[in-house]
Parts: sequence; C-alpha cells; structure tokens
Amino acid sequence: MALLRRPRPAAPFDHLDDVQGAIRELYARLSGPVVKAFGTLALPDAGPLTEVAAAMTRHLGIGDVRVVVGFGPLGGHVGEVELAPGPEYVVTLSPHYRDDPRDAPAVLAHEVTHVFLHRHGIRHADLARNEILTDTAALYLGLGHPMLAAYRVDVVQGTYTRRRTTSRVGYLTPPEMGYVLAKRALAFGEEPARFTGAAAEASELGRRRALEDYTRPPYRLEDGTVACPACGHDTRAPRTVTARCATCGSTFVP
Repeated sequence: MALLRRPRPAAPFDHLDDVQGAIRELYARLSGPVVKAFGTLALPDAGPLTEVAAAMTRHLGIGDVRVVVGFGPLGGHVGEVELAPGPEYVVTLSPHYRDDPRDAPAVLAHEVTHVFLHRHGIRHADLARNEILTDTAALYLGLGHPMLAAYRVDVVQGTYTRRRTTSRVGYLTPPEMGYVLAKRALAFGEEPARFTGAAAEASELGRRRALEDYTRPPYRLEDGTVACPACGHDTRAPRTVTARCATCGSTFVP
C-alpha cells in the first residue's frame, strides 16, 4: 500500500539531495532513451477520474493496467493505492475530492506513478525516500503539471483579520516540484511549464535552482569524470570542449 499524506511545512529545497538521487535512479533503471521518450501529458479540464487515471497509465506505457478510483476515509492521507500483482489496481482518494475534484489529478499522478514504479521494480526500502522518488518520477516523466498547479495560497479577509490558507499536494515542496520540472525542460529542450499565482513563484524558484546545476563548476574526479548536470551520472569530460553524457545524451560545457 502506498499512501499520499497531507504535506507538512518544509524549507524550499529540503529534499534536494533525494530529488537529485531520484532523477539519477530513473536514468539508471530505465535508461536515457526510455526516460527521454516520455512526453508531457495534457489532461482535459474535466472528466471522470477513471478516464484521467487511464490516460496516465497509457502515458507511462502501462496501458494494460486498469486503475479503479474510489473514495473513502484515509485517516489524514489524501490518497492510497494497493500495490497488488495487477493488472487491476485500486486507488482510494479522500472524500474531499468527491466534492472538490480540482486537485484529484495531482493525487492520481502520484498514485499511478507508484504503480508504474512497482511494475518496474523500482522502489526504496525507506518510506520517505520512496515517496520522494514517486513524486520526482511523476514530475519528470510528464505527469507533473497538475501537481504543482495544486499549490495555492489564498487570503481571506475578515472584518478585523486576514487569514492566509495554503493548499498543496505531495511530498516535495513546491519549489522542488518547480526544480524537477525545470530539470526536465532543460534536459529535454522543452519550454518551461506555465503556472499562475503561488505555483508560478515556486516554478521560478525551482527554475533558478535548476540553472545553477549548469552554471556552477562541476566537481571533477581524478579520472577526469564529472557529474552530468542533467541526469547526475558521471561522464568523461575534456576540460576545453563540450561534453556529451553517455547516460542521458545531454551536452554541456564542463
């Protein structure tokens, strides 16, 4: 069983090492060509959640999977999936999403990605790292837009006070989500995703941090290898010319 909880406050890039490790693992376990074959899924503005889940499974190349979406109390969590042998998997969402389905695709993206990783035998024994891996994979493999779009900050003006409310879904912080989306855009040669409000601010913070991976001098090992700024894998790099990563195929100036 994989649970998606309501997030707790954290520093903007509190999980960055684990996020970078998750990107490295995706390239190591799936290969560069396979990772870069994933486009970005465009979802309709509305539709039955079973159809949304089916679109996600097709996007991830597990179209033989059938995801059944239901609702039920989850004790503070917002979603869970039973990771059975398949091909049918049951995803349960908090009853909140029956009345307010705006962010249900964000929860489904996480849970369907759990199924994808389960089918490929990719997981961490540590629960927290496994959930970070799942969020990162969903974002990097093209299901990420609804996850960051679910981040909203609203201010409610009362008679004498103003109340600030924050809504978001996932284990990564919003700037970390923006970082993963920017890392994907840079590696894939895509235009950055566009957001509004608080999600746009988080996206820009993440983009700036992702650009730092390309501008800061890489650590060079004694054998002449450096970490690729796109996928994080070590690759041999001459000091004076553009290098090409053997894992993901990205080119960069070491």
